[in-house]
Amino acid sequence: MTALPIVETQSGDVSAYIPTNVISITDGQIFLSADLFNSGIRPAINVGKQSQSAPLTVEEQIMTIYTGTNGYLDSLEVGQVRKFLVELRTYLKTTKPQFQEIISST
Repeated sequence: MTALPIVETQSGDVSAYIPTNVISITDGQIFLSADLFNSGIRPAINVGKQSQSAPLTVEEQIMTIYTGTNGYLDSLEVGQVRKFLVELRTYLKTTKPQFQEIISST
């Protein structure tokens, strides 16, 4: 049997509360974006992919996930997140080069 639950998020915020039972009965989620739909992109699936021309290292991916899951992006508008993360990666590379070494050694 296949279950296809549909959940509406508050203002497209995928980090908002989603009932645990919905997540536990699904193997993955598809995020449909109203912004993509309204701009004419159909199906309006936000795949959240990184750029092929500038992929993130594993260490950068870990830093990005850590930053998001620990609430450091909560006070930012959605449109500010990408710029913030780019600037954070630049800051860490230039002032804290040991950061990547610590992550890669664990």
